[in-house]
Amino acid sequence: MIDAVIDAPFGRVVLSARDGTPVAPSERAEALAKDMPRGMRLDHCLVAGLKIGFGTGEPVEAELSCALAHGMEAFAGNGEGLAAWTIESPDLAGAFAIRELDWLERTHSLEVVSYANAKAGLRVRLRAATPRVVTLGFAAAWTHDPASEADELAPWFAVDRVLPF
Repeated sequence: MIDAVIDAPFGRVVLSARDGTPVAPSERAEALAKDMPRGMRLDHCLVAGLKIGFGTGEPVEAELSCALAHGMEAFAGNGEGLAAWTIESPDLAGAFAIRELDWLERTHSLEVVSYANAKAGLRVRLRAATPRVVTLGFAAAWTHDPASEADELAPWFAVDRVLPF
């Protein structure tokens, strides 16, 4: 398996596939600062990905998962065009996400063969009608010591904003 990895304080977020080329994580929190609503504080937002080659009609399985750190809880927090999970603990608010399957189908002309949601991630099998290379991007964001409800929402807002739509 080939893995693209974001090491977040709430756990290791991994996008895996049999073949592919990892896209290294890049920090986006500073660039997002101007787009964040007033009152939302964000410590970090990282984006990474996996470039996957699709053959004609050959299914490719990809899995997004998070091995949660001790004391962390994950909750599905999907939005329009977003498959996301929010992470909660007393001293950290976090989120990780990938664009949802309908978006992948529309944007990259991929067919979803199968899909399974998990407590902290998902597994999907995708197929393309013609050969192509697609970059599946994912993001993770967090803020330490969230002082308000706005701080708790900031990581989810950040992963939604930073992923292409």
